[in-house]
Amino acid sequence: MWYYFYILYSTFLSQVEIVSSRQVLWHLPIFYVIIILDVFKGRLFRLYIVTSLRASFLLL
Repeated sequence: MWYYFYILYSTFLSQVEIVSSRQVLWHLPIFYVIIILDVFKGRLFRLYIVTSLRASFLLL
C-alpha cells in the first residue's frame, strides 16, 4: 500500500517545476500522515486526502 502513495507523491513532486529541498522536507511528514490515515480510515478517506494533496500542490 505504501508504494502506491510513494508513486503518487513522486508524481506530484515531479509536476512542480521548482522544488527546493526545504519544500520536499516540509511535505515528507504529510506523506507519512497519509499512510497512517489510510490504515485507520480506509479507501474513501484516502481518495479525499489525495485530492486535497493535489490541490495543495497546485497552490505552490
